[in-house]
Amino acid sequence: MIEKFKKFLYLFSNAKLKFSNPPKKKIIIFDDTSIEDLKHILFKRKYFILNVRFNRVKKIYISFKIIFFFVKYFNNNLFSSYLMAIIKTINPKIILTTIDNSYKFHEIAEILSLEKINFIAIQNAARYDLEENNLLFKKKLIKKNFNKRFFIPQFICYGDHVEKEYRKNKIRVGEYYKFGSLRLSNYLSFIKQKKIKLRKNFFDVSFLSGYSVDKDEKYNESGIDYAWAKMCIYTIRFCIKNNLKFAFIAKGSNKTNKKKELNFFKKYLSKDEFKYLKKSILPANVKKYISYKAIHESNVVTGVVSTMLQDKLALKGKVLVCNFTNHKTWDFPIKNFCFLKKPNYQSFEKRLSMILKLSNERYFNFLNNKKLIYLNKKNLTHQLINKHLNKLIN
Repeated sequence: MIEKFKKFLYLFSNAKLKFSNPPKKKIIIFDDTSIEDLKHILFKRKYFILNVRFNRVKKIYISFKIIFFFVKYFNNNLFSSYLMAIIKTINPKIILTTIDNSYKFHEIAEILSLEKINFIAIQNAARYDLEENNLLFKKKLIKKNFNKRFFIPQFICYGDHVEKEYRKNKIRVGEYYKFGSLRLSNYLSFIKQKKIKLRKNFFDVSFLSGYSVDKDEKYNESGIDYAWAKMCIYTIRFCIKNNLKFAFIAKGSNKTNKKKELNFFKKYLSKDEFKYLKKSILPANVKKYISYKAIHESNVVTGVVSTMLQDKLALKGKVLVCNFTNHKTWDFPIKNFCFLKKPNYQSFEKRLSMILKLSNERYFNFLNNKKLIYLNKKNLTHQLINKHLNKLIN
C-alpha cells in the first residue's frame, strides 16, 4: 500500500492539476496507447480520453463531485478509485478500449458495468496470453492465474475461435460480437482510399518475427528462445537455397525495440544469414501499413505466433506456422497442413515447397476452408463497430 501511495504522489507531482470536472461526453476512450486504431470509429464523435498509465497522465481533475465518487468507490487502489470517480463524474454511455487484455479495464468494468455503462473491449491481437498465463501458473512462476482477472462485458472479437478459447479458459465475457480485426479493417480502408495497387506475390516468402521478450528468462526454462529462433533460421536457409525474394517483418516499432529484436536473432544466425536478414528487413511505418502490405503481397507468410498470420488467412493468403517448443502454448489454432510441430529442416522444407506451389484455392481446400478472423469486405469491422455504438448511444 505504501508503494502504491508513493506512485499516486508521483502522479500528482508530474501532472497538471485542474480544479474542475472533466467535460461531459457520451464516450470515454480507456487508454490512449492505440487510439490510432480508432480513427474510423471516433471520426465526428465527441469523446474523452482517459489515460490509465501513470506515465501518460497529463491532467488530474479535482472537484467535490470527484472526491465524493472517489470515496464511494474506494477499493484500496488509489489510482483505480480516481479513475472510477472520473468515469462516474463524466457519466458516459460507453467505455471503449482497444487494449482488451488491460487488467485495469477488467477491474473497473467489474465494478461499474452494472451502472448502465457499456464497457466494450475491441480485440487487438491474437490472445496467446491465455495459454501463456496457464503455463506461468503451472510452472508456479505466478501465484494466481491472471486469466481469472479478465472481465469483459462486451467483447468485439475476431470470430468463433476466440469465443471457443475464452470459454475453454473460463474467461468471463458477457457478450461476444464477432466483427473481425479492426487493424485489418483499417488497412483495407487505407489501400482503398489511397488507391494502392497490390503486387501479387511480390515477395516469395515473408517472415513475421513476433519476438518481444526473453522467453527463457520469463518461463525459467532454457531452449525456448532457440526454439523460437529456429523458424527464422529455417525460413532464411530455405530462401537463400532457392534464391527467393524474402521480407523480414520486424515486430519492434521503435529503434530500441528493433535493435533488441535484431540482436536476438543475431545470436542464432550465421554471419551470412544475419546479413541476408538485415538486407531484407522492412522499414517500420505503422501509419502506412508497411507490414500489412507486405503480407498481402507475399506468396507465403511464415512465423511462430503473430496476429498477422491469422490476418493473412483472412485475406485468403497462405501461411506456414511452426512451434518448435515442447509447449502447446504457442501452437497455431489450425492444426492441419499449415502448422508443423517441432519439425526438422527436411520436413519444413518439404512443406514450404509444397505450399509455395499451391494455388490459394487448393491451399484452402487442404485447410477445409478454415479461417480464424471474420472478414466481410462489404461490411468491414470498423463499420460494424460504428453501427453497434450508434445503437447504444441513440
